[in-house]
Amino acid sequence: MFDVEIALLTENGFTRDKIGNKIPTYAKNALFARELPITRNEYYTAGQNNVELSRAIIVHPFEYDGQKLIEIDNTTYSVTRTYKRNNEEIELYLTQRVGRQ
Repeated sequence: MFDVEIALLTENGFTRDKIGNKIPTYAKNALFARELPITRNEYYTAGQNNVELSRAIIVHPFEYDGQKLIEIDNTTYSVTRTYKRNNEEIELYLTQRVGRQ
């Protein structure tokens, strides 16, 4: 069941802070996803490659357009890996971003 509300973040420009540094701004595309458990094998394999998987979700391929950032519950995640299960579903494996919350 697709019951997890997520937002796909797409970079759509820059703003500047007080000292003139460029800060990216993002457009949010809200949709629903289904959360998957991360298996022991996936977690172990990711750890061997110095990656810590945080979450795995499923979305419809026609809704996902290669975005690298996803927001769930006001937490921003990076898309680490994708896997197309079939023509109706694509799995997204996410790691939590440290710099931007």
